[in-house]
Amino acid sequence: MATVFAGSIPAAAQTLADGLSAEGTFVGTRDGTAVTFTSVYWEEYDRHSLSMGAIFGKPQFSIMASTVSDDGSAGRPILVFSIDPVAPSDQTAYQIGELRINDNLGRNRPLRAESGSALLTNLVVTADGMITFDATATLFRMEMNDDRKWDRIDDAAGIKISGQYVGQIEGVTLDAISQ
Repeated sequence: MATVFAGSIPAAAQTLADGLSAEGTFVGTRDGTAVTFTSVYWEEYDRHSLSMGAIFGKPQFSIMASTVSDDGSAGRPILVFSIDPVAPSDQTAYQIGELRINDNLGRNRPLRAESGSALLTNLVVTADGMITFDATATLFRMEMNDDRKWDRIDDAAGIKISGQYVGQIEGVTLDAISQ
């Protein structure tokens, strides 16, 4: 089970239902309203919501964080991030490769940041897998077209989201990252 420092997790994330434990938390605002999304470990399925892979031989981080209901269950809306290396020649630069919210319209019509528009700042990853970063983006309702590209489906101004993520990736040892 993942270890997250209790001081970094909001109280809501500490009241998860049986079989769920917090791996990380995004705390911020969505159009000026306070929001909290929690990455959970699902014991029944042995499934992590915070993981590390590799792109260009460098660490890549995948984060899925859910809202937590009053009964402690995790559900929609779900915030999804990928933190990706920028290029193989640059050993230190990272970017938000994807940022979306799957809400009641599901993953086929998410609220999504347009490619390259999400801002990643203050990224720190420790050698033992603790990850923190700040993110800011404007999300638009999108739909995948026949060419498998995302298109905006309305002219709405977009939804602004910003905040900080703090999480602990289980069982990793890596070179520390600071950007």
